[in-house]
Amino acid sequence: MWMQSPPTVGHSYNLDSVIGWGPQRKYSLLATFEEANVEVGWETVNRAYVDSGSGQVFVDKRFTFPYRGEIIGWNMFTRAKGTVNLQAWSPASEGSCTMTLLGQTEVTVSDSSPHSISIDLDIGNRIAVEEGDTFGWNNPGTGVITGDMVSGSQTHCFKYQSSPAVGQSYALDSDIGWGPSRKYSVQAVFQGLLGWKEVNRAYVDSGSGQVFVDKRLAFPDDGIVTGWQLYSRREGKVSLQIWRPASQGNCDVTLIGQTEVTVDSSNKGFLSLDLDECEEIPVKAGDLIGWNNPGLGVITGDMVNGVQDHCFKNLGPPTVGQRYNLDSVIGWGPQRKYSLSAKFKGC
Repeated sequence: MWMQSPPTVGHSYNLDSVIGWGPQRKYSLLATFEEANVEVGWETVNRAYVDSGSGQVFVDKRFTFPYRGEIIGWNMFTRAKGTVNLQAWSPASEGSCTMTLLGQTEVTVSDSSPHSISIDLDIGNRIAVEEGDTFGWNNPGTGVITGDMVSGSQTHCFKYQSSPAVGQSYALDSDIGWGPSRKYSVQAVFQGLLGWKEVNRAYVDSGSGQVFVDKRLAFPDDGIVTGWQLYSRREGKVSLQIWRPASQGNCDVTLIGQTEVTVDSSNKGFLSLDLDECEEIPVKAGDLIGWNNPGLGVITGDMVNGVQDHCFKNLGPPTVGQRYNLDSVIGWGPQRKYSLSAKFKGC
């Protein structure tokens, strides 16, 4: 198909002209693409200085995580040897400098030449965060991350605290005379989690063949499902699913994609899965999380008060790409929470 004038973005065209110089062509053109990570923080570039003080804790309140998720890596720029602890903090209230240390990643720099560092965390070393949590760093010795002084109001928390402990709370309220504010070349690589906490709940479903879609769990943005987390206490199979409603709040839904999981004695309890690239599921804002039990249920759940706000049906395994009306009434309600979350990255 071809046209003679340049097309306009957003416009539709009928490219049905016949090419007489065919019958077919190959052109030397390749499109490349990458998944999008959410990188929270300042650009990691070589900045004006590196701190000469030691034992500092610095938290930048300008950066907070937009929803529940986990830190899956870090980026930073350095030009000094030394050790730095890259940290996640939870403020006592919005804007507060009374904070609890959630977790940290220790990084040792052995090269003093200017360079960037990217760190990928494996599942066991990732740091869980909630909406409104933030991040910072601690230098046991002199600084390693490059930074700039910037004008404007002081928008950080600071203290000389040589070795804060994970799980402890601190008042990081010391005044910084060398401000008024700073930018440091460090970023937290963030992956969102959409769903209820993956904990051991009151029961496991005894029915089979159920499809359950939670209308409270809608993706906030377009993105990619990169994995799942769940809590189980029965061995069996479950299909973890993404559904697209015909309209907001509707149980007329289309199955967009699914991941089949087998729970056995080796992975029962808390389970965190990362999907291979070819298994990841593209999602649009408004898509929903659900599951299907071919046999008895495996995911733990709770009954909760409130209006029934889910879609449900007993049916055979649904087919990706097909549309279903999941409008059956659940007598054992009125509402449920299941220990299931989707890991996702925005586009």
